[in-house]
This record gives sequence, structure tokens and C-alpha cells, in this order.
Amino acid sequence: MSADQHTRPPEPAPGPRWFEQKLLTVPQVLEQLGVCRATFYEIVKRGDLTVVKLGGASRIRVTDLQRYIDDLPQLHAGGVGK
Repeated sequence: MSADQHTRPPEPAPGPRWFEQKLLTVPQVLEQLGVCRATFYEIVKRGDLTVVKLGGASRIRVTDLQRYIDDLPQLHAGGVGK
């Protein structure tokens, strides 16, 4: 082995690293939220979640999805509320 083979860091594993992903597909968001496509588009229609277009494809920013989830009402012992 040559000297530079001992000093090089290992190559990163191939494939996407989801925690670094900036945009999600609609199916990924459906899975994260556990909702059907019709419910997802109702959420978008209400203006609660923004869809961006990349070419002809719909994408959702990870930051927008996280904000939507963070803003969802929480169920407390006394009922629904924040």
C-alpha cells in the first residue's frame, strides 16, 4: 500500500442522506404525515403547507414541513389546544 492510502478518509456511503435533504416529494410527505393524497392537497389548499415546483414536479421544503408539524395542535388531557 502507498502512504496516501493510509491517510485518506473513507469514502462516504453512496445514496441520499435524508437528514441533509432540502426538498421532499409528495409521497415522502404523505408517509411522514400519515395522510392520503387528498388530505395533503387540502392542507396545501388551506395554505397550511407550501408546495414548490421543480420543473413539473411538486416538492415540499423540509423546513416548511417541520414548521407545519410544529404548529399542529397538541392533544392535552383537557382537550385539544396548544
